[in-house]
Amino acid sequence: MRTATMSMIKKQGVPIRKDEFQGGVSFDSIIDLYLFDKRLRQMMLDALERIENLHSYRNRP
Repeated sequence: MRTATMSMIKKQGVPIRKDEFQGGVSFDSIIDLYLFDKRLRQMMLDALERIENLHSYRNRP
């Protein structure tokens, strides 16, 4: 497999794109996966923020 660098793309003037997609995948399932990932990341960041706040509160002088 050949990896394209930005300099190669600029020299050729045309972006390299492979039109290889997995069969049987609907656009709705892609959106559902994206939204799931977005919600999961937000929940993880919220939990991390609570842990950081708790840690800073307990380590006050």
